Amino acid sequence: RTNATPFQISTLSNLTCGADINLELTLNTSSHGSFVIPFVLHAGSPASVPLRFDVNALTNVSANGTIESTNVVAGFTGQLMKVGVSLWLTHPVAYLVDLALVSPDGLVIDLSSGHGLGADFGTNCSPDAARTTFDDFAATPIFAGSPPFVGTYRPDASLAALNFTTANGNWRLRIANFHIAPGLLHCWTLFLYPPECAPGAGACDTCLAPITN
Repeated sequence: RTNATPFQISTLSNLTCGADINLELTLNTSSHGSFVIPFVLHAGSPASVPLRFDVNALTNVSANGTIESTNVVAGFTGQLMKVGVSLWLTHPVAYLVDLALVSPDGLVIDLSSGHGLGADFGTNCSPDAARTTFDDFAATPIFAGSPPFVGTYRPDASLAALNFTTANGNWRLRIANFHIAPGLLHCWTLFLYPPECAPGAGACDTCLAPITN
């Protein structure tokens, strides 16, 4: 059944921000014995200001072809708590372009596939607000947007799959063009969020008696 009372833990003030807290939940049943379920809590939350890694080189997207633009990340420390992507790509038919982000670990996240009766993703490199930005917390999914998709959208697949994976290394923006006309990638940026911690509310409440049924 659902536990009606939240579990609480208290840590020392010198706990490293972003550290993994490895726990085990033991369930004792009268009819099926005991079960131990390991799980991990991650200290902290995504920082309010991300680290950004820019690629500003023009990259041609060949007709009926696939290209990858590499963004080299170095010097990131701590856990990777959140990932965002922004770009400006000109192409005559947006729905004939598929966009994906490939992590240093080889994880492939579908950003946009087959969306948009119109041209382009974004209208300029600067300011950032003129780009197409992918963020899991955006109010509008990319499939509900319209070219040139200026603003922030939820990607087709969640970028949260990249949380707590490897940050440093080669990230790649994969662009598949299914049209006879070429496209042009003007710029793209990775937004990587380290952990940020704030003081909690102090010690836990008084422990309650265990729930046995």
